[in-house]
Formats: sequence, structure tokens, C-alpha cells
Amino acid sequence: MKRLKSKKYGHLNYRLFLPFLVTFLFPSCKSNNIDTNDISYVKFYYLPKHTLSPISIDSCKKIYHYHFLKDTIINDRATLDSLKFILSNLSCREDTNYRIDFRLIGMVVLDNGDTIGFCSGEYSGIEYNSRQMEDTPKFFHFIDKVVYNINATTL
Repeated sequence: MKRLKSKKYGHLNYRLFLPFLVTFLFPSCKSNNIDTNDISYVKFYYLPKHTLSPISIDSCKKIYHYHFLKDTIINDRATLDSLKFILSNLSCREDTNYRIDFRLIGMVVLDNGDTIGFCSGEYSGIEYNSRQMEDTPKFFHFIDKVVYNINATTL
């Protein structure tokens, strides 16, 4: 039996193509680095502290349905620097099935009009750019101090 040789058309070197493919299929989970000078302000929409809900608020957008939603705008440069540092040091959560009971939405508004969003629960759960992130006490102390006006040292 005669074996036919197959013709190779458009042969790709997999050693060069594989890293390129992996980069687009599995994007990095490191937080975006934000230039603080590009931030115009940050707007927070949040439920009052210790608000009870009959069901879990499992989506950021569901927070907008509550009639007692509060909001605040932060444009102080030192506060924006602190937030930039905290957000840039967040890392992805290994367990993406973690259920967050959302209580706060933050919108970082850049000078060019773009927004970078994040949401969190009252005491745990952070979602940044639609990715679940590991909880960090610095983030929640920042939210308590800046949004809820609670001194973090009394917690």
C-alpha cells in the first residue's frame, strides 16, 4: 500500500502561536494600572451600612433598584491616590463561584470619559472590571472611611 504525503498549507509554528493564543484566551487577572492624573472623580452608589435585604443582591445593577440608595462623589487627589493604590494591588479570586451580596458600586471616571467599575459587599466580596477579586482589609477600611465616614481604627 502506497502512503500519500499530506501537503501542509499555512503551517504555523505552534511555539510562536501558542503564547499569543493563551494571552487572548486567558487574559491576565492583574488589576488595571490607573494613572491617578487621568482620574476626574469617583462616584459611589451604596446602600446604608447594615441594610438588610430579603434576598441576596447578586448583581451590581440590582443595587439601583433600592429607593434608599445613597451616592457620593470623591475628587480629592490624596483619596484618589489611595484608591488607585488599593485597586492596582487587587488580585483575582481562585474560587470564581464565590457569591457576593453587593452593597456598593464605585465608578472611576477618567478625564476622557471612560469609566472603570467595581462593586463590593458590605464586609466581603470585591468585583473589579467584572472579575471577582480577593478580599483585602485595606479595601474595606478605605470604603468605611471614605464612603461611610467610619474611622477605620474603631473597627
